[in-house]
Amino acid sequence: MKRIYINNFNLQNENWKIVDDSLLYRIIKSEREDQYNKILSFDLDGTLILSRTFLHPAQDENDYIFYNDNVIDFLKKKESENYKIIIFSNQRGVGTGKISLTNIINRVDDIINKIGIPLECYLALKNDKYRKPRVGMFNFVKQNNKCKFEEIIYVGDNANRIYEENFKKSFFNHLKNVYQKNNINIDIENIKKSLIKDHSDTDLKFALNINCKFYSTEEFFLNVKNNLTKQIEFVPSNLIKNVEESKDLQELIELCKKLFNEQPNRGNKPVDKLSIECDEKLSDKSHTNAIETINFLITKKMDGKTNPNQVLIILIGAKGCGKTFFCNKYFPHFSIINTDKIVTKEKCENIFKDFIYSGNNIIINSINLFAKNRLFFICEAKKINQKIKIYAIYFNYSKDLIIHLNTFKLLTNKTEIDDDNFKEPTNFFIRCVEKPEKNEYFDKIITLKDDDFIPSDFKNEEEKNLFFSYLH
Repeated sequence: MKRIYINNFNLQNENWKIVDDSLLYRIIKSEREDQYNKILSFDLDGTLILSRTFLHPAQDENDYIFYNDNVIDFLKKKESENYKIIIFSNQRGVGTGKISLTNIINRVDDIINKIGIPLECYLALKNDKYRKPRVGMFNFVKQNNKCKFEEIIYVGDNANRIYEENFKKSFFNHLKNVYQKNNINIDIENIKKSLIKDHSDTDLKFALNINCKFYSTEEFFLNVKNNLTKQIEFVPSNLIKNVEESKDLQELIELCKKLFNEQPNRGNKPVDKLSIECDEKLSDKSHTNAIETINFLITKKMDGKTNPNQVLIILIGAKGCGKTFFCNKYFPHFSIINTDKIVTKEKCENIFKDFIYSGNNIIINSINLFAKNRLFFICEAKKINQKIKIYAIYFNYSKDLIIHLNTFKLLTNKTEIDDDNFKEPTNFFIRCVEKPEKNEYFDKIITLKDDDFIPSDFKNEEEKNLFFSYLH
């Protein structure tokens, strides 16, 4: 279900400000502001504080304890050593209305008052450019602090760790001690079961994005290190490469050049780019019946003139993997049929047939998840032109790359991101896609993988830097 975010927050606390109806912040200035030459920054929940149940997020403004007895004294010491103290925290629950704005402000104000030193606190209320691991909060800090910092440290509890036995023992003992000191009874057995791994890798990726030194919470405050970390498989900076490095993409570019030189001659009349939208489930024909029909058509002698150089390209790829950009970049002279949005099956069929009769080169720009949907187009094309060349281009991208591309698109469109809107379709595509096979009567199948993805056409340097950073 799509998340609905609250707009036009009503701030009734003059200590706090909000930017873009999304980034909530409070800055407590110091008389020694110009002496700060280093940044020591922290996540909030699970790092500086724990909820009183540990297993569940804070439910109200009083539902917290400090991570340990030394947190306040430690922060005071570091501030006296010219470290600017900053809190960076994701608080999407406020944006979706699960937590009230008053609740979070009162709780953080209480924390700040108890710490009792100048500091800055930034809370990302929505799933946009400010949410970690994206760097919007940090960029805002840089804009408001013109001095150059010699050292930047970030501490957080989500570092993609799988907990080792020694680490679990030390961490568990710490939790027992800190809750006992605060006279709080906790569910010991359930906590033991939950100590398996970090919830995510958000804090580690945030630190990598802003290029700073990273410590886990336990390493920083308890001097307890966990050496078992799950490797981050998708690294956006690895996408920086040249076209020449991709064999499959080179093959595709050569195909584009060949098809461009062979495009049908219609008396120099330009081909209109037409996007038709219709139901993905175009036909109830079974896979077997379609194959039999194509076999019959290939052997049948047909009357009438057909273009032996006519081409049909069928794209197969998840929602948001870049198919439309791909069409515009590599096949601008083709007629495009987009079948991803429902209009009518009949309209799509008629225009497809008109394109075939007219000799147009055609691209089917769609998810094309199932072979039976692809075979409908192949069968109809062969009915009209036995000699038509049919190619499949399969975007066999990883889930991480597809989600990265969708997230980047929404961020650059300045749209609030609803992860479920593209994560569920992506999972479904990867789980259910029927990979293109030669027995579908493709003359050629080109498969593109992550290594073949070449980023290009950024509007500015800011967009480029965003793309090559961790976005989710």
